[in-house]
Amino acid sequence: MTKSEKFNKTIKKIVENKGAKNISHNEWEIDTKHGKLNISLHEPKKRQKLFSVFTRFNEPERAKQHTHCNPHSGKWNFHITDMDKCVNIFQSSLEKIL
Repeated sequence: MTKSEKFNKTIKKIVENKGAKNISHNEWEIDTKHGKLNISLHEPKKRQKLFSVFTRFNEPERAKQHTHCNPHSGKWNFHITDMDKCVNIFQSSLEKIL
């Protein structure tokens, strides 16, 4: 299993264990204290050494008061070169808003 596959499998397990609803391949939706959050994963390019979790709040006006999301788009993405660090930061950030 590649690091990318391991990363995606780990994130999938985290979001599904937290009650996220799978809406399509590698995309989920979960209710948070600050509105619905969409979560998605994309395979990194072969040369890219960046692990990413892409998220977006449906209600940026509400979420921006409690997170560091983009106040206009609601994007709240996680891009980190260390796989374990990305998993840990995403998981702890998600747990704070559930």
